[in-house]
Amino acid sequence: MAWDPPEPPGWLVRLNAHADAVGGAEHLVSLDEEGLLQEAIRSTDGLDDFGARTSTGTSILHELLALDPDSRVPLTWELLHPGEALGPEAERARLLGHQVHASWADLQPAYETMHHTSAGTAGNVGC
Repeated sequence: MAWDPPEPPGWLVRLNAHADAVGGAEHLVSLDEEGLLQEAIRSTDGLDDFGARTSTGTSILHELLALDPDSRVPLTWELLHPGEALGPEAERARLLGHQVHASWADLQPAYETMHHTSAGTAGNVGC
């Protein structure tokens, strides 16, 4: 009798989607602070002043702009995958954006308490 593996849990599917979302597992970086900084410096040809991240209110601004029917505000998945947003890979990129965004809440449940965001809402990455 052949063994059929069980379906993986949703959080694992979303975590694994990060590899596709960044172009392959070889682009994933360590989550320790020093590893992140070194990769940022390497990938920007030596830039090393990244400043401090604070909430600037741009997510709320995008939500307000999206209320205007004459505005075209990018959706979060489009900001995660700008190169694919208008091409033949748009549907795949949209699905990857949803998986990646959902995994943020898996990793940090309090993320959703700031204000509702999803890959399909108007917004910005890293709000």
